[in-house]
Amino acid sequence: MSKYILVQSEEVCIKDEKTLLDTLAEFGYDSAKVEVHEDPVLLEGYMGDERVQKAHVVIRRRAVGSSSNDIGFEKQKDGSYKVWVSDFDKNRGLGKQIASMEFFQAYAKNRILKWAKQQNGSTQWQKQKKKVKMRITL
Repeated sequence: MSKYILVQSEEVCIKDEKTLLDTLAEFGYDSAKVEVHEDPVLLEGYMGDERVQKAHVVIRRRAVGSSSNDIGFEKQKDGSYKVWVSDFDKNRGLGKQIASMEFFQAYAKNRILKWAKQQNGSTQWQKQKKKVKMRITL
């Protein structure tokens, strides 16, 4: 049985559910593959066993891959989300993208774009080797 680990980013805090769902869709997990619950539900392991971890936004193991566990986003009292990925899944597919921070970077980019649009601003992107520079004009 694979235990769940808490995946965190010191730089990015997931707080906006719509942006979270949009980012999941970019990674191939649209509304047909993602469950959204008002009250948290238990996550399931690869054998269908219920775990103690709960989440409000869930990608069920069947959508993650064979032998995978559920991936969950648990909403906290402050509005931020804890991200639950199994130890097994942190090395493959979406779990690996989340654990490697690729997902957090995409979420941050989407959140900034959404904010700039709300401010009637524009954005420009410039890639430089491994870095991306963004310019926001309001």
